[in-house]
Amino acid sequence: MQSTHSNYIFIAAAIFILSFLSIRQKANAQTEYIIVQGDQQMDTNTVLMQGFINGGTSFNIPLTQKLKPAFWGFGWDVVAGYDYTVPNFNLKKMASIYSAYMNYYGIGDPLLLQPWTGGWAQWDAFVNNMINQSITTSRPVDFWSVWGEPDATFSGTPAQYIEMFRRTDSILKAVDPTAKLVGPDFIDFGIGELIFFIDSMDAVGVHPEALSWHEFGNYPEVVYLHVQQIKDSLAVRPLSGDPEIHIQEYAGPDNRLIPGWNVGWLYYFEQSKLNWASHACFNEFDGVNTWDDCWNGLSGMYMSDGFTPQPNYWLHRAYAELYQPMRIVTSSSELHTVALASQNGTNQEMKVIVGRYYSPIMGTQNSPANVEVKITNYPFGNNSIQPLLIQKIPAQTVSYSVPLASPINVFSGTVSFVADSATIVLNGFADGDAYIIYINPDLNNILSDGDIPDGPAIPENSIQVYPNPASGSLNIFSSEQNITNIRVLDATGKVVDQNSGSFGQAPSIMVNEYANGLYLIEIMNDLGNIQYKKFVVQH
Repeated sequence: MQSTHSNYIFIAAAIFILSFLSIRQKANAQTEYIIVQGDQQMDTNTVLMQGFINGGTSFNIPLTQKLKPAFWGFGWDVVAGYDYTVPNFNLKKMASIYSAYMNYYGIGDPLLLQPWTGGWAQWDAFVNNMINQSITTSRPVDFWSVWGEPDATFSGTPAQYIEMFRRTDSILKAVDPTAKLVGPDFIDFGIGELIFFIDSMDAVGVHPEALSWHEFGNYPEVVYLHVQQIKDSLAVRPLSGDPEIHIQEYAGPDNRLIPGWNVGWLYYFEQSKLNWASHACFNEFDGVNTWDDCWNGLSGMYMSDGFTPQPNYWLHRAYAELYQPMRIVTSSSELHTVALASQNGTNQEMKVIVGRYYSPIMGTQNSPANVEVKITNYPFGNNSIQPLLIQKIPAQTVSYSVPLASPINVFSGTVSFVADSATIVLNGFADGDAYIIYINPDLNNILSDGDIPDGPAIPENSIQVYPNPASGSLNIFSSEQNITNIRVLDATGKVVDQNSGSFGQAPSIMVNEYANGLYLIEIMNDLGNIQYKKFVVQH
């Protein structure tokens, strides 16, 4: 075990040195490289790392649903009668017993919480009632957390801590044999402390179904090392079984609102094959007021009104809209410049999210770099010209939270594939920014603050538009009904041209004054049915 420990120290030191050198050398670096391997699918068991904690009904529910949350942790939102708020989402839920206990009995400081007082009777009754209520009110909880952040908030002895877990596990399993326990939920990762917890649980016959801690550091890449240390430790402890690995909260106060950093967290979580990750919440500041974003702000997704998105919302929204399970492998030349990617064989769209993270402090940025994103083994057309849209999610240039109505469109045009490869260059890529690259985008799914209107559909094959790309005129042909209305929208959903009348079945429109880029044409026939077609203008 001593040699294994030494190896981990060496690996950790190597990662730190590489990270340090990478940061120091940014001023000299000219270009960074990302490779998106279109023919290599990621492990289909990769879990969407979209999780949150706390919250309630005061934030923007429709926008939050679009984040497709997979996990949610509940704590202080427990009210009289052991009741708690559960958003109407299809996700896994975790409830914090100690937090509910404190709220119910009006204990303001966890250091004053001493459940062993009175021979544990009050604690035992509370745990029994809480899990029973989750069953009788049809509010299932997937994991029960006994005590959050005990390395900073538990005032008892180690023996009392172990006994609390033993008693809680016994009560949970007696009421609901399928109940799952998670712990210890340490604030900081420490392999020694976690091994002590695992061995102590083994000694009393308790085997949590999930092991948990927080990741609040400034180097997301070390998560992989942490997870491997735990898995190696469990491999020589067969009594512990095969528990899930949960990061109950991630991203510290300095970096958690920076889009590029969140790409880093999500990328290395996926590489580590975690089972659960929930974004942390702290106090926020908007230049005037301070608020607790564990509630209205939803872990940095919204401003204090619980409605207006921050940049981080759009990053997590883009992540949620990557196609599952068609995730594809990416690699990079830098630890701190990484990408997440997916493709959809049905509509032949590829999406790539790229982020850079170097300075961990909001409002400060290291030198920008040029980033080359190379698409290899593209599956949807060799030697082809494909529509291309690039959006930017900018990092805050100030040290406090700012609103962002939608990602910023920075390029709309085409990309040329030579054989099955193409290179997209993101010049002047600022530290902390994130970019979304859409190749042959589905315009109904482009992130914006507006929506493309809906209507009764014209049969898909009855309308044709050509040539595509177009430079002078765009021809439209309807094999069935006459066309009565034509509307052209750019990649942001903005109407750039509109005409109505009786056009027959083969009208044309002039696009010679349109800017190069990707467009959507809305075509209505004399029955009131609508069809949308994409086309590209290229002069």
